[in-house]
Amino acid sequence: MSELAAQDFGQIAISNQPSFHLPYLYHYIGKPHYAQLILKNLLTHAFDQNSYPGDEDNGSMSSWFLFNSLGFYPVTPGSGQYLLGIPMLDKATIHLPNQKDITIHCKGNVPQYQFVTKTRLNQSNYDKLYLNHQDLIEGCQLEVTLGLVPPLNNYAKNDLPYSLTT
Repeated sequence: MSELAAQDFGQIAISNQPSFHLPYLYHYIGKPHYAQLILKNLLTHAFDQNSYPGDEDNGSMSSWFLFNSLGFYPVTPGSGQYLLGIPMLDKATIHLPNQKDITIHCKGNVPQYQFVTKTRLNQSNYDKLYLNHQDLIEGCQLEVTLGLVPPLNNYAKNDLPYSLTT
C-alpha cells in the first residue's frame, strides 16, 4: 500500500472511496483537462505492479483503476452516465454477452501527452464529457486522441454531466 501524501497528491486521497470522484469534479464546470492531468498522474504514479494506494475494500480500488484505465468512470451511479477521463491503454476490447463489443482506441498514448484533444464515438466527433450506459451495452467504438496542449472547448449545457445543481 502506498501513501498519496508521500507522492505529492495532496488532498486527492484516491485511496479512500469517498474521494474516487474528486478528479471528475472539473467536468461539471467544463474543464475536463484538469481532471485528465490528475487522472494520468494518479494512474501512472500511484499504481504500479507492486502497490496501489489504500486497500482493496472488496474490489473498489481495482475497479476504480480498471474503469479509469479504460478512460471512463461511473461518477454518479444511477444517472446512466460514465464520465470520460483519459485512457491509459492503446487499445482495449470488452466482449459483451450480447455478442457486441466495446472497443477503445487511444492515439498518442505517450507520457508527455496528458490531455484529450479529440473524441470520436462510432466514427463521429463526440463533444460530450460522458458516455451513456445505453451506448456501452449496445457496443460502441470509442476513439480518443491525446495531445500536449488541452483544447479550448466551450461545452454546451447538454455536453456536461448530469447534476442536480448545474
